[in-house]
Amino acid sequence: LTNEVKALQDISGGALDAMKSRLTELRQQMTDARMRVQAFQSENDLYEIDGKTISDEHLNALNGELSDAKNAVASIKAQLEFSQRVVSENDVNAAAAAAFDNDVIKNIRTEYLSSKKKLAELQRTLGDKHEAVKRMRHEIEEYERIVQDEMRRITQDDANKFVVAQSREKELQEQLDSLLKKRALINAKKSELQSLENEATVYETLYTRYLDNMQQTTEKAAL
Repeated sequence: LTNEVKALQDISGGALDAMKSRLTELRQQMTDARMRVQAFQSENDLYEIDGKTISDEHLNALNGELSDAKNAVASIKAQLEFSQRVVSENDVNAAAAAAFDNDVIKNIRTEYLSSKKKLAELQRTLGDKHEAVKRMRHEIEEYERIVQDEMRRITQDDANKFVVAQSREKELQEQLDSLLKKRALINAKKSELQSLENEATVYETLYTRYLDNMQQTTEKAAL
């Protein structure tokens, strides 16, 4: 009986040595596989935040920025077209009525409209050739000149803003196009990542099983 017990202990001890060697090997393989996964994620920007890849986050942000940029371009374009029409048609009344955010036009708007009202009254009471009518007409012409000059300045400013807004839209569109191409590549790389993760999982499972078996063998050898 003693000889049989000793023989079992020898067998268990030999198996334990073999399992320790295999366990060391599996530990290294498991570590290497996990490092390959991490390296692949880093090289291909495949890390995830709340279930989304970093590229998804960038895509959502860029879409929002591009939408704002398109709205800005449309708004500035409408303002530029209005300014150009006012300048080309010398439509001082339209300028005085619309350009409320311009301090120069806003400051003379009341006086301009008041002068036009006074001119109409003077023409009705004094006639077209009266000196007071001529002075008032000259005053109105001066207001109109100021408004026209300011509208030309506004038009140039709107044109500059439009160029900047278009440039910003183009830049964001190019970034979005580039990111979409990158995302397509990422989707293709995800299958490769899955294979690497599966490999890492296999080694982790084998390592866990060998560790459990080694513990059981150690307990048997100690009996």
